[in-house]
Amino acid sequence: MDRTKNYNIQYCCTDTLVYDTLEGTMTFEGDSIIGSLPIFSFRSFTESKDSLVRYYSGDVTYRTKFEISKKYFSNQNIFQMQIPAFGSTARIELNGNLVATVWDPTEKIDITKYINEGSNNLVVQVTNPWRNRLIGDKIQNRGNKATWTTSPMIDKYDPVPIISKHAELLPSGISQPIYIYVVKPLK
Repeated sequence: MDRTKNYNIQYCCTDTLVYDTLEGTMTFEGDSIIGSLPIFSFRSFTESKDSLVRYYSGDVTYRTKFEISKKYFSNQNIFQMQIPAFGSTARIELNGNLVATVWDPTEKIDITKYINEGSNNLVVQVTNPWRNRLIGDKIQNRGNKATWTTSPMIDKYDPVPIISKHAELLPSGISQPIYIYVVKPLK
């Protein structure tokens, strides 16, 4: 079946599939203390009671599977994926194929040529904000700090420190459901 885009077709309708309770693992790359943890739902790391997770900065790889029903497949449907909250960047692989690397959480990525009827393997590697680790180092008494910077951590026009133990953490990790949009042609 050829599922490439046909720009001569007008599209009208969208079914939205929401994936919030996917099971799988998330691996904290380069951090053997945390290692891999199970995924039950998508939540910001900043909600974790574990300070190693809450202040984590770096790459985390999510590995999970999801199902797409046969009823959504036709030669002319287009499939798009959106990950509306993921830290700083997200590298998306679907069924062993690199789909895209995104910076913008509002972007809808065309996954039409990579998606399968039935089971699909999804790997998303997200990079999380360094800011959270800097804040964590201000709060925690961890001996050797995980980070250092030459920045004074203040804006020269605003005397309030940008990074302090009272600064707000940025959401990190995949912290909202993943959406798949099935865009249907006008009949």
